[in-house]
Amino acid sequence: MSYVLAVGTLITIQIYDRIIVPILRQVTGNERAINILTTINVGMTLFVILIETKRLIMTTHDVL
Repeated sequence: MSYVLAVGTLITIQIYDRIIVPILRQVTGNERAINILTTINVGMTLFVILIETKRLIMTTHDVL
């Protein structure tokens, strides 16, 4: 299972570096694309959405 996480992380980093960062550089006009604090906030928000979605799915399956 840990190899899935490692491969997923490697793929996600490549997508971020090669696709998302160049688009954000054009949008923001900033060489770093977005600052570190914004990156942390986006990551935490996505994490909360993922966890809450999984929690809601698990609770609905327990009820049924």
